[in-house]
Amino acid sequence: MTPAPTHGGNLEAAIRRFGGAPSDWLDLSTGINPRPYPCTPLTAAMLHRLPETPEALEAVARSYYDVSDVVAVPGSQWAITELPRLVPPGRVMVHFPGYAEHGFRWQAAGHEVVTCAAEATVDELMAMAERWRASAIVLVNPNNPGGGCIADEDIERLVPACQAAGRLLVIDEAFMDVHRGAVPAALQAPGVLVLRSFGKFFGLAGVRLGFVTGDTALCEALRACRGPWALTTAALVTGLEALSDTSWQRRMRLQLGEWSRAQSGAWQRLWQHEAVDIRSSVLFTTARLATARAWGWQSALAAQRIWVRCWPVDEHTALLRAGLIDPACGLQQDHFHAALATLKHDPDSVADQEACHEQK
Repeated sequence: MTPAPTHGGNLEAAIRRFGGAPSDWLDLSTGINPRPYPCTPLTAAMLHRLPETPEALEAVARSYYDVSDVVAVPGSQWAITELPRLVPPGRVMVHFPGYAEHGFRWQAAGHEVVTCAAEATVDELMAMAERWRASAIVLVNPNNPGGGCIADEDIERLVPACQAAGRLLVIDEAFMDVHRGAVPAALQAPGVLVLRSFGKFFGLAGVRLGFVTGDTALCEALRACRGPWALTTAALVTGLEALSDTSWQRRMRLQLGEWSRAQSGAWQRLWQHEAVDIRSSVLFTTARLATARAWGWQSALAAQRIWVRCWPVDEHTALLRAGLIDPACGLQQDHFHAALATLKHDPDSVADQEACHEQK
């Protein structure tokens, strides 16, 4: 059994290693909207009662995602954990690099897990699935942490191929809401399951809300697993409000695009001479670097009190991922640009190194 994955948001680990107080740091280790949806505060009276049932929330979600059926769940992570238990044991092909919880949870549920390159074409994916006799394919789109996207037309080719082979297709679209709400019609099909995360685009990860749509039987099975009161009052009330606020959604998608272009440009100028590849997926920018350089950059940024994530990809390279700051926050803006300017003008401060034990 592989070890449980580590995740972003682990600022305590950075402070233990590099010092400082939480207020000294810019935590860019997660890919979450830095300007959360301005939800109406909950009252004690609202929290006094048990949560209502999720029918009203799911009705609004059907409109938001433009689907005929959707299951509200307590975070897309919940669905990632529960889904493998509902599928007969088999061989599951998962994206690598990608959100590591997928492989970990399928393996924990008794499935054999094999990996496919996140950059693989649809033809390569289908060939690998046939060669390995995969019973399911799990893709992360946009890829986290790599940042790449699978084109809609490629997905539309993959769906019927999986259906013809009796192969389940799971697409984790946790970061897709920053691009669009609607789920393409091609994905609303038997044998296909789409996962969406509420917390990333709306910047409210602590609400713990996600949605699943696609295969009717699996959606009903997940709904049955959910049980009573699985969704908190915060999730029900805030989700209903935010999914209904189409004007905020339009404005925020435009703003996030502007922020991403500006901040991705700053990272590209910093890493352009040594990165193998640099990609942006709106909520984060990811550089592929020589492994020792990636860990060195993480430490150099940490010395400037900026915390980013690092993923080993193979024996030679690693990914370094940085989330967004809110440019309206002057302190964050000043901290960000001062740190990058310091490192750009003093490249010798970035020393090659291996991962510390805490990060391996």
